Amino acid sequence: MNGVPRLFGLDEQGREILTYLPGKTQQHDKLIGHPCMRSDDTIVDMACFMRRLHDISVGFLPNAKEYGWGNPDYPQDEPETICHNDAASWNWVFMNDRLVGLFDFDTACPGTRMWDLTLPVFSIIPLTPYEYTQELNKSIEYEQSRHAAERKRKIKLFFDAYGMNYPSNFIDLLYFRMQDFCKHSKGPALAWYRKVATHIKETGQDWI
Repeated sequence: MNGVPRLFGLDEQGREILTYLPGKTQQHDKLIGHPCMRSDDTIVDMACFMRRLHDISVGFLPNAKEYGWGNPDYPQDEPETICHNDAASWNWVFMNDRLVGLFDFDTACPGTRMWDLTLPVFSIIPLTPYEYTQELNKSIEYEQSRHAAERKRKIKLFFDAYGMNYPSNFIDLLYFRMQDFCKHSKGPALAWYRKVATHIKETGQDWI
């Protein structure tokens, strides 16, 4: 599949040797305020990429089950595909303002499609207590009357592009994922994910 690192093998220390994905990333190149991180094109591209990835990865499920590949930290229904498990915006590569690839498959494991889609949707909308404004070039606090309708539109746009109805349990599953992040975080990161989890629990129904 294009847009993912290719495995060349292992080095003398047992480390994986992967191909390099050229382009820019949200973290390294400070793309957080760039229009490509807020465009409908990016939302659609990300959803279509995840659909292709999931459809291709289904073929690995028999081997995964045969060898007992799983992750006890992610209890869920019968696996549907191999999940990336961290396909948030910080693990995507952009070139010429368009999404071109996904990396960091370290936590990949069998799971459900919906489980794997929560982080892409959460991070690219994004569904945090703040809204970035291009006009002011800064983030402001979320307001239901100003921001809820647009968040709902973008979430639906993502699932339409993926080819899935807007799941009724999306908010509950996203809240669960933020709680899971809290279990594995500490310091400022823990405080942030607690705040995000509270925000989702209190305002998530605005986006359904």
